[in-house]
Amino acid sequence: KLLVQMEKHVDSDLPFLTEERTVRLESLELVLYDPEITLGQKFRRMFEGLRAEMEYGRSVEVSKEEINYNGETFLVKMLRIGRTALLAQTLDEEECAIYSEGRWNTLPDDYREPISKAISIAEKKRPVEFVNLPVKAMRQ
Repeated sequence: KLLVQMEKHVDSDLPFLTEERTVRLESLELVLYDPEITLGQKFRRMFEGLRAEMEYGRSVEVSKEEINYNGETFLVKMLRIGRTALLAQTLDEEECAIYSEGRWNTLPDDYREPISKAISIAEKKRPVEFVNLPVKAMRQ
């Protein structure tokens, strides 16, 4: 049941580290159905998987990714702020977008500089400071 819930969660979550997370889930499934592996080892591996997923909610990460945006493929710097926001900025810093409602949505030009600053902060290229970024409302 826990593995099924984790799979549903990954499918409905922001699309980041998709390949890594999918491989982890496939590995967990193999472990759970392997009769050679002890119950204790199965529990340990499941908790390791849960811990990894939990850590994504508390971390900030920048990566270069290709995304489909406005019908074209762009190479962007992607900024993930926990599970709260997934932002993208083209390498020339001319366009920025936020992932919401299952797709990338263009952000106003006002966000170009703040997103660029936030990326630099996450990459540890500048000191931490407050940055005004768009964040979706959390549902309960």
